[in-house]
Amino acid sequence: ARRMGAQGTIWVKCWIDQAGNVKKAIIIESNQPIFNEPVMKAVTQYKFRPALSKGKPVDAWVTIPFAFRINK
Repeated sequence: ARRMGAQGTIWVKCWIDQAGNVKKAIIIESNQPIFNEPVMKAVTQYKFRPALSKGKPVDAWVTIPFAFRINK
């Protein structure tokens, strides 16, 4: 990717359960498909602080941008 000069942003919509685990992830926008697989592999390993409703953990969808830039 670096040799090709590939840069871009991948937007991923994730379903986070009450324990903060990613239960489902969907790429909703990608301008560099070369990064799709690594992003999906990484995001499914993330652990989040769950959303709260009335002080109790709840399942929730979140959208996360993953930006890939080449440092010069």
